[in-house]
Amino acid sequence: MKVLLVCLLALAVVSAADNAKCKKKCAKCPLVERSSCLAGMEKDHECNCCDICSRFEGEECDMKDDKHKHGQCGDGLECRKTPGGQICQCVWNEMVCGTNGQDYNNLCQLMAAAVREGLQETLEVDHVGPCKNESRIVGPPRYIKNNTNENVVLTCEAIGNPVPTLKWEVKRSNGKTTEMPGDDDHIMIAIRGGPGMFKISGWMQIEGLKKRHEGDYTCIAVNKHNADKATARIKVIN
Repeated sequence: MKVLLVCLLALAVVSAADNAKCKKKCAKCPLVERSSCLAGMEKDHECNCCDICSRFEGEECDMKDDKHKHGQCGDGLECRKTPGGQICQCVWNEMVCGTNGQDYNNLCQLMAAAVREGLQETLEVDHVGPCKNESRIVGPPRYIKNNTNENVVLTCEAIGNPVPTLKWEVKRSNGKTTEMPGDDDHIMIAIRGGPGMFKISGWMQIEGLKKRHEGDYTCIAVNKHNADKATARIKVIN
């Protein structure tokens, strides 16, 4: 009985100390601007009185029943286990077009932009999918300069609705244009969907670079609306 009374007394002392600490903290809550909290706000976990920012997309987070470590995900987000840890991810995966004519990878990104730019009252979803249906290369290939016998990779990313197809062609130093990969066993081409809806990505790899591979390489994205192109040069030295 005496042990029980001692334990209860200790708990009462701790509780009183916590209450005093929270009373002091709550009287001096820092001002948190809504514009700095891209996924909304919540009360602090310790005293439940001061405003703090909820966790945003891509940030580490706590599951609902976890002991507090990082914080809870905000509006439209949920905490999911990934190979990189517990991360906030948007519950909507579809790309959306905003009423401002801008593409957003998902609704959470649009909502964050509205907060960041002070457009909560005006920025809305115009429709699901990219704002423009035409093919657009959004990740063009880049200039490469390398030695003979090295390996090089050109990448290309495009968007459109319907999703474009990708192909490559090269204009050699002699002025001749050839569709790739042709019959060159040093060249490999790979294409996959994504990242994200309405997007497609492509790679062109040259293994064992030779002087004959020097030229201007063009990525071409095509759908029923149009074709878009982007060109990068491969310069071979030595």
